[in-house]
Order: sequence, then C-alpha cells, then structure tokens
Amino acid sequence: MLPPRVSYHAKTAERSLMMKKFFALFLVIGLVTLIFASCGEPGQTETSGTTGSSTASGTSSTSGTTATTETTRAFNDQQLVDSLDYDYVIRTVLDENRQIIGVAVSDWKKSTESITVDSEYVLDGVTYPVIQVGTGQGVLTFRSQLKSVTIPGSVLKIAKSAFSYCPELKVLNLSEGLEEIGEAAFWACNKLESLSIPSTVKTIGASAFAECTSLRSVTIPRIFEDQIDEIFAGCNDLEITYID
Repeated sequence: MLPPRVSYHAKTAERSLMMKKFFALFLVIGLVTLIFASCGEPGQTETSGTTGSSTASGTSSTSGTTATTETTRAFNDQQLVDSLDYDYVIRTVLDENRQIIGVAVSDWKKSTESITVDSEYVLDGVTYPVIQVGTGQGVLTFRSQLKSVTIPGSVLKIAKSAFSYCPELKVLNLSEGLEEIGEAAFWACNKLESLSIPSTVKTIGASAFAECTSLRSVTIPRIFEDQIDEIFAGCNDLEITYID
C-alpha cells in the first residue's frame, strides 16, 4: 500500500507555520534580553520645579538624610530635568549610592547677554546646590550674544567646551570653591581681556583658554605654572600673576 501523498500546498503551509513559530521565539528572546539589559539604568524624567533662592549651599537634604558635595560624584550618571520655572535645563548629579547630591546646568532656553548661574535649584520641593555648569557637550546655543558669565561658589566643575567660542564674552567671574575647569571650556573667547582663577581650582583641561586672543592679564594658582602653554595656547603677551 502506497503512503499517503502530501500536497505541495500542505507542505508549504507546514513550513510557513514552522517559520512563524521560529520568529515568534526569536522575538520573545530578544524582548527578554532587552528588559534585562535595561534594568538598573536611570530613566529620564520631566518635572515642573519651583523657583528657589539664590544663596550658596553646599549640602542638600531629603527624607531626613544629608548628602554633601564631598561625596564621590558621578557626573556622567545624570537624569535630564526640564522645569518650566527656570530658564535652563538641568541634569541631576548622583553619588555612588545613586542619590541626588546636586544638579548640573545643561542648557539655557533663550538668548541673553549675561548669565549669572543660580547656586540652588528646587526639585520636587527639595533644594539642591548647582555644582556643575555644562555636561561635557557645550551648554550654549546663543554663543554669539553672550558677554558676561558669573559662576557662584557652589559650582565645583565647569565642563568640557561649556563656553567655547563665545566671541563676545568679555567678563568672566569665577568664585572660590570651583575645583575643575574642563578642556576647551572657554576656547576662543576672543574678547576676554582679564582672568582670575580661584585658588581652589585643582584641575584645568588642555586648551581651556586657548585662542583667547585679547587675554592679557591672568591670575592663576602656582600649581599650573608648568601648564601655561597648554592651557593658554595661542594667547600672546600674557601678564601672569601666580597665587599660592
């Protein structure tokens, strides 16, 4: 007796069913892998903050605990927050325990000739110090108009390229408490004529003030004496005063 014959269409339907099962299994495995890979990563949040005061603060409190800016900072582990009550976007700065210890000013929303960075930011009813300006990718979309920048004592770090190529920037006020100025932070600010770097600064990145062609008077901690050519590349006729 001959075996039953299976039609071509039946075989095709069977193969199609098997392929569908295979792809379904593949999609399930991919989804599970994606879920596990994303576990533990900080999400992005948007919120409406409330305007806080502008007095300097080195600590922040939440739920009865106090976090200070002396705690190890993870500047690259940040969450974006855009509040309608402020003229700029911030990123929260987390410590090694993933607790918010401060905020980083990320971007201004409108053009202005003068910036005075706030020393505090109120998020969900809690006041945090502003401890960083810029997030490493530049903070200004209106470079051509900016003429004056004032950084408060709460700020510990000015990030890489934060104010690079602001050709009209003439006044820069840096406060005691600042610890780090990133690479090319003020590169090619061609109208900047004088500069006083606080004694608290411990790190200055390469070309931080390079090509500031009008710069003549510089006051800077003596620990940077051997780095002058690197920090101020392209700046001629500098009169440098060292502080201990």
